[in-house]
Amino acid sequence: MFAEEVSYSVAFIGGFLSFFSGCVLPLIPAYFTYITGFSIKDMTGDIDIKIRSKVLLSTLAFIFGFSVIFILVGMSATYLGNVITDNNKDLIRIIGGHFVIFFGLHLTGIVKIRLFEYEKRFNMVQKRVSILGTFFIGMAFAAGWTPCIGPVLGSITIMAMERQDIQHSILLLSLYSFGFAIPFLLISIFINFILVFIKKASRFIPYVNIASGLLLIAIGIMLILDRLSFISL
Repeated sequence: MFAEEVSYSVAFIGGFLSFFSGCVLPLIPAYFTYITGFSIKDMTGDIDIKIRSKVLLSTLAFIFGFSVIFILVGMSATYLGNVITDNNKDLIRIIGGHFVIFFGLHLTGIVKIRLFEYEKRFNMVQKRVSILGTFFIGMAFAAGWTPCIGPVLGSITIMAMERQDIQHSILLLSLYSFGFAIPFLLISIFINFILVFIKKASRFIPYVNIASGLLLIAIGIMLILDRLSFISL
């Protein structure tokens, strides 16, 4: 049971740290402008309850959108793990562990994977978007983020694949999405401080990457050594 709690904690922490990656955090003002239709000037200083409500609702729809994509990624990995027979389960675990370590080395800066330096950019045209439209925007942005946050998301996905349990996979990626969503929610509540937050938080990006990398290296080693084996209930 302890190992299972570790995997859930890692998924949540991994999602939270993913928010502070170099291709997400610096663009947060642009994201909020895009999903709400308000300018940065509208969202800073003294703002009325109508703008605050719109920002919060848009953020929730955006979060649900990218959460759907992340959970589907985990479910797809679990399905693939189920297709591969139990005879190859140890091989999946060992190979997956090496990949997780490699992802960790990338985040620490020891090695560089050019694929994960890429992020699909969207044309940020300021316009009002419906709540349903914001949900689909969240799905589209998740696809654009995936290469950039790939090391952490990929590692969580490998953990889901190793378990070969669809319910566990949904919970694991839901926790990852929840960790990723918390900063978005906090910013939406305190939206008038968005520029101050981004300016102060951006300086910590290199340290967050190193911390994320070390976490992944530790998880990769545990996977290889079979220290994340799950107790059957």
